[in-house]
Amino acid sequence: MDLNRTRAGHRTAFPSWNGCKRLNDTKFTAEFMCLQSDIFIPFTKTWCKIIPWILLTLGIFLTVTYRYAQIPPRTIEVVGKFPPKFLERGALQNGTVFDNPSIFELEPQDFIPNLKNPCWWKSTDKRQLRCLPYFYLIGMPKCGTTDLYRRLISHPSVISSKKEPHWWTRLRYKDRHGVGVPFERYVNTFSLPSNVIRQALVGKQRLNRYNLANQIITVDASASTMWDNVGWERRPGNDPSKSEPDIIVAHRIRHIQPNAKFIAIFRDPVERLYSDFLFFGKDGLSPDLFHKYVVQAIGIFKKCTEHLSLRSCAYDSKFNMDDLPVRLRVGLYHIYVKDWFSVFPKKQMLFLQLDNYHQNLRGNIEKIFKFLNLLPLHEDQMKIIIKQDIHNTRKESTVKLGDMWNKTRQMLRQFYAPHNRELAQLLNNDAYLSWDAQHPSIVE
Repeated sequence: MDLNRTRAGHRTAFPSWNGCKRLNDTKFTAEFMCLQSDIFIPFTKTWCKIIPWILLTLGIFLTVTYRYAQIPPRTIEVVGKFPPKFLERGALQNGTVFDNPSIFELEPQDFIPNLKNPCWWKSTDKRQLRCLPYFYLIGMPKCGTTDLYRRLISHPSVISSKKEPHWWTRLRYKDRHGVGVPFERYVNTFSLPSNVIRQALVGKQRLNRYNLANQIITVDASASTMWDNVGWERRPGNDPSKSEPDIIVAHRIRHIQPNAKFIAIFRDPVERLYSDFLFFGKDGLSPDLFHKYVVQAIGIFKKCTEHLSLRSCAYDSKFNMDDLPVRLRVGLYHIYVKDWFSVFPKKQMLFLQLDNYHQNLRGNIEKIFKFLNLLPLHEDQMKIIIKQDIHNTRKESTVKLGDMWNKTRQMLRQFYAPHNRELAQLLNNDAYLSWDAQHPSIVE
């Protein structure tokens, strides 16, 4: 090869790695010298062939990345009924999630007909099935939701997933990295039940495939779903100049799943508040500190109701735990029940009382199975569910702290009593009136 010609002829963006010459075989047995811009670099024969492609690929990648970064975020524009692709497309540029106001003008998603759990095929070849929960365990926190969830997933037809995704209320807008989580990642939470249902649909027993698939359901047991609408002022569909929301989580779920079912379990709000404080509180917990926080919270809440409606104060973000370590507003059950009744038919909702739930565990579990249209279990299977240990009981470290002060309990009784009466009237169940005489429950 003519080195002078090589030196003069190769001035392109990518070097001519074919212009290589073996030098001094006795000294460099496997090295080659390649000429580019008068610089000699040792390379093996293989690298001389593949490096141009590596550089070309890198150049394309950097070009695409640069152009993609210049595109500003924008709201999704949707026309007509939204397909599964719209649901999958939750994340936009820079990881931002936008909730399109026009979504409420669209028809609900078309799921696979004659299938109990709401699912759809992601691709036409039916290789990947995507599913949403058949029912939601929407609350309330520290009211025995973990115990109820563990017993429900013991039914062979209820396939478990992550217990509390908190996507509808929190992660949809911001995760621990400060970025909204797209819908696709929420749906991925239910990959296991989706795969089980898919196997039942495409299995060899074709005559019974829908019968098998219709026995399988899954659940979202996020205890924040019923009450948590923090930041509602910034959500599309709400007027930030108003003191209370027009659109809550229930509206968003209804638009995608109008036939979803919901279960909520309520606990004496006084005991719930203390349990919540002990569970989520930081170091230095004590009945004395709890009393101070309760006095402060009640004072702030009463001042709020002097200027705003009760509902406005119940949805006021100032009562978030970050600002006040006792979540007083979570125990205003009737506010949230009334709002959910305005969105979903009562027949799609089931409400339980924690004390009655434990006193008549078998009856309540059977009532829930019937509400969910689950097949009845054999006696041996039912005994296994009933005899399970109570889940998520109070930690030993907090048991040593003792109970709340009597004066704290009396203060909270006076605060919650009228709200308990509202709940009893709304649900036509006087059992909620007995809370004023209740003792602490062992379930935390």
